[in-house]
Amino acid sequence: MENNQWMKSVIYKEKGVVDYSANTIAIPKPGPGEVLIKVECAVINPSDLYMMQGDYAGEFSYPLTPGAEGSGTVIGYGGGWIAWSLVGKRVGFTRPSEKGGKFSRGGAYAEYIVTSAL
Repeated sequence: MENNQWMKSVIYKEKGVVDYSANTIAIPKPGPGEVLIKVECAVINPSDLYMMQGDYAGEFSYPLTPGAEGSGTVIGYGGGWIAWSLVGKRVGFTRPSEKGGKFSRGGAYAEYIVTSAL
């Protein structure tokens, strides 16, 4: 990973308001059982569009990086054998799931994402 601790990201600023930001979002740190992925590709699903247009139900913590899924290379881990075994591998991923319809963790429309190793 570069020495820079900031990344480029699409930003969901508030309901229906999306922007782009360079070097203002911190690169996330993986916790136990999680991996840090350098994003190489992110798809646009209808649910992503609904979310960015403000038409998706849920409890959002702004600012937030949208994007439900993508692919990339695992470059770090926060602990655990499974997470460690993925370092250096190319993987497909989904954004971290949160209970209760909450959206507070970053998605795939950024240079890096942290998600579960499972």
